[in-house]
Amino acid sequence: MVTGRVAWSRYGGEDIEHAVAMFIASEHPRAERITPSRGDGGIDILDKVDGRAVVYQVKGFHEPLEPNQKRQVERSIDRLLSDPRWGDLDIAEWHLVTPWDATPEAKQWLTDYATESGLPEPIWDGLTDCDRWAAKYPYIVDYYFHGNRERIAEAASGLLAGLRLKEMSETQPEDLTPAKVSEELGHTLRFLNEQHPFYCYGIEVAPATGAPQEDIRAMTTNPRPGLVESRIIADSSVVVRVDVYAKSALSLELCPITVNVTLTAQKDSPEEHAIRGWMKFGAPLTLPFGSVSGTSKSPGGLGGEISQAALSVWPVEEMEQPYEKERRLVVFDADGEEIVRLLITRTYSSHGLPNEGTVLGVESKFTDKTGCLTLIFRFDYEKQTSSANLSLTIPEGVLATDAYETLRAFRALRSPENSFILAPRSGPIPKDRIRGGAGGGDEPDGLRFWHDLAKALSLLQEHTPLDLLFPHDLDAADPEQLTNILRTGALLEGQVMRVQAEYLGSEHEKEPPACEETVVRLTPWAVDVAEGRIDLGDLLIFFKGSVVESGKETEHGLQDIWKITDSEVLLRAPRPGEVEPSAS
Repeated sequence: MVTGRVAWSRYGGEDIEHAVAMFIASEHPRAERITPSRGDGGIDILDKVDGRAVVYQVKGFHEPLEPNQKRQVERSIDRLLSDPRWGDLDIAEWHLVTPWDATPEAKQWLTDYATESGLPEPIWDGLTDCDRWAAKYPYIVDYYFHGNRERIAEAASGLLAGLRLKEMSETQPEDLTPAKVSEELGHTLRFLNEQHPFYCYGIEVAPATGAPQEDIRAMTTNPRPGLVESRIIADSSVVVRVDVYAKSALSLELCPITVNVTLTAQKDSPEEHAIRGWMKFGAPLTLPFGSVSGTSKSPGGLGGEISQAALSVWPVEEMEQPYEKERRLVVFDADGEEIVRLLITRTYSSHGLPNEGTVLGVESKFTDKTGCLTLIFRFDYEKQTSSANLSLTIPEGVLATDAYETLRAFRALRSPENSFILAPRSGPIPKDRIRGGAGGGDEPDGLRFWHDLAKALSLLQEHTPLDLLFPHDLDAADPEQLTNILRTGALLEGQVMRVQAEYLGSEHEKEPPACEETVVRLTPWAVDVAEGRIDLGDLLIFFKGSVVESGKETEHGLQDIWKITDSEVLLRAPRPGEVEPSAS
């Protein structure tokens, strides 16, 4: 590794700007590069700290600024403050980064122009800062200025070429042990992961357990945070997976992964529609084997010819703080009254492939904390239209209170009478709303039952410290227990329940009534759930009848047996403050 100060004046502005961008990305991995192709709007690098923006404008100026260079900086400030994309940007810091230490006069010029334009007092990161970063991240310097990218490419190519083990197995077969293999592989990975400025690598090798296609599908489910590419090689005995992870949000900008492929699908098939959604909106895409052919250029020597391949494409995970991804989903009824509020999280935002430099559409996916409700928004720039697609899976095994919130929101969103909005995590709710509800497929079978069961369990949750869950396997649950839970929920909600009974026992009275009368009694009330028994206090019983047997001996002691008029008994939960009534 080459050490010493960087001779910044020897290098072009683009290399300097890329190196400086990587310095900043190494300090702030969530920082985003605003590429000129999208129109940078006066921002080279954008970082967010606690919801506020830190803006970097990078220039390769390594000598005192000439008038035209000052004008470049001033135009960057003007674009930042006039670009409508940044109208709501809360700028905490604005940095000018150059490999030149500014004079007091230059700093004063920049301060005057920036503050008079409405920016906070600027921060000039000069030569001293660039040299400090270069000393801290020498592998970035080596990559851009000292030829280390060639050494990295050579090591990465060796990684795939038999994982650097083919030669060893031919020349030293007696030393080919798991320990030797691990040592050799670990050495290569450590070098690459330490020296590559953009990516790091992971390797999994496992015996094949079935058809290679099945092993591959199993390995590509649940993509990992930061994963941008997986290359999988398989035969009948072994499956090898090489994963590529982005080190920062700038990795794909400064060292892009390029793929030139032909995608094949039957006309009007689900695969064709999926391809169109990916091309226009950047939606996730999965195609079966035989659908893909072409070439790719990827880090780690993973590129090359592609033939009869399958394909999975996922949007890159956005490197944001969790709270920056959160939104309030608020649903309103036909009268504009709020009826449901649910916190949801953006799992990705993507855009389609550029067409003549223009992105045709964007897509954002949101899920609730149960992971059962999914809301996908699309905006079509060509047609200037938006759409929202809603889907739901059964909330098995989640907290009942969370399941109820999710199911309430889903039912409310599907109603064409309602409107909704995705509001910021905090602050007032905007007045603009999406009307007509969210579209989607057919309503899931059993939705009404799921909703009522989750509601009943949520009401029961108020009466027990036990964490009540929506059943893990609804099909295997005890039907009688589920029925009792639903009935109990209805009673807790204040409903009056009618049950059929010809006879009913009550505590024995010395002088039972001799004629028909209306009776109100309290009886102990409890319900069994999967987590245990919940004591609910007392339940009110109403009926009209007459005593047909006085003082009968039962397992509950002496009881009076009532003949129920019309065989109808009413049940109701006591209201707050209601005292024990007596028979009338």
